[in-house]
Amino acid sequence: LFQVPDKALSVIELVDIPSLNDSTGIDFVQLLCLIGTSYTRTHDFEKAKTVMHKAQALLEPASLSAESDSKVKGTLEEAVIQLDIAHLYLRVGFVESELGNSVSAASSYKKAMQVFNSTATHPVLSSKSKVNVDSKHGDPDVANRNKSLYGLHHKELEMVLKNGLACAIHRLGQTYSEQGKSEKAMQFLEDTARILNEIHDSRTEFTNWKTVPPLPFASRCSWEEVSAISTSMILSDANERSGRISMDGGSDRFSLQCFERAIGMREFVMKTVGSISTFDAESSLECFDEAKWDKRNMGCYSAMLMLIEKREQVKDKQLSGGEEKSWKMYHKFGLDTDLDLENAQTDAESIENEDGMLTKEDILFRIGNLQGKLGRFRDAIISYKEAEELTVAKLGTRDHPIVMNILHNLGNAYRAISSSPSRQSMSAKEEAIACYLESIRISQVFFGKQHATAAESMQ
Repeated sequence: LFQVPDKALSVIELVDIPSLNDSTGIDFVQLLCLIGTSYTRTHDFEKAKTVMHKAQALLEPASLSAESDSKVKGTLEEAVIQLDIAHLYLRVGFVESELGNSVSAASSYKKAMQVFNSTATHPVLSSKSKVNVDSKHGDPDVANRNKSLYGLHHKELEMVLKNGLACAIHRLGQTYSEQGKSEKAMQFLEDTARILNEIHDSRTEFTNWKTVPPLPFASRCSWEEVSAISTSMILSDANERSGRISMDGGSDRFSLQCFERAIGMREFVMKTVGSISTFDAESSLECFDEAKWDKRNMGCYSAMLMLIEKREQVKDKQLSGGEEKSWKMYHKFGLDTDLDLENAQTDAESIENEDGMLTKEDILFRIGNLQGKLGRFRDAIISYKEAEELTVAKLGTRDHPIVMNILHNLGNAYRAISSSPSRQSMSAKEEAIACYLESIRISQVFFGKQHATAAESMQ
């Protein structure tokens, strides 16, 4: 994150807002937007709000003089101004929500949605007729090379508009969710997922977007590139929220699917960004913070455990051999443990027959991995042991690669404890060695003595 000097806002406040028909004035909007965005990224939301409102004053249609209106109306420049206004409403809404002004935030998000929708139907954008580019407002080289919005330009612009609309809808869904308006929240979150999936389909239709000529205009308040990382961040949040809403009287199967998708999206982002622990971009209101995501993933896994135990309660078949056993980890995440068993039988059967859905032992193994990552090695040992117990009971044997992986990670947890200056370090070392030896034995049964999996445990 980059910092903005405190004196920068004072300088901005001394500047008179020029009229829109002054080219210097309209260009000044981009500077204001960049400064407002920098304040947002440094969590100085009051200053960000002030700067964004100044930028809005330059672009709102009410500020246009009659002379400027006649020159701009119906042109590509007018459509770009609308696009900028929509993005400013979106960012103002985000700032208001961070300041705790949910009503003002919702109002800004709704205005952003309205402007995005109206911009999509603007004559020069909705039709495929030739659009002349005024060299005074754009790059002359671009104007000479491409003076129309044909083909892929329309597809690219459609993605930009849909991405902005999805961001506004998502944020409005978040607001309704936090206000306890579950039905409204679910509707907006579902619309978010639908629109972003449409963007994904458009992105995959044409893989080499770098060969597409630049759009024949430059936005002052948005970044045209629609990032797959940004899309995944929004989808992860939308799915997690949808899953939690559905837990209250909805479908358990749908909730489990939502939580799995949320976790899967985060795994994609973490693999994409590589070894960095945070990722922040000007083009997105979303921010990747690995530590926060680990906590949210733990909450998702905990909710999934509760839903699976609900299924087990309905079926009255405990995997622990008849003795009722419950992993109460979900109490830590504020989940409602009063299980609503109405319609639960149908959900239980559909979950049981769902191929590829994570099982309790899968979830416990993943929880153990997260606990180990967070340095909670004793908790990780408990999770791994429970995962091992359930896995062996289901498979009917210890000689399986899944058990091998559990034992290897269990050995790692014991090994971490053994390196600490505690009285249990010696016994932990012995446990670690025992786990590694058993993991090596299983590896050699399946893959032979020279396989890499055995070498990992030997180290």
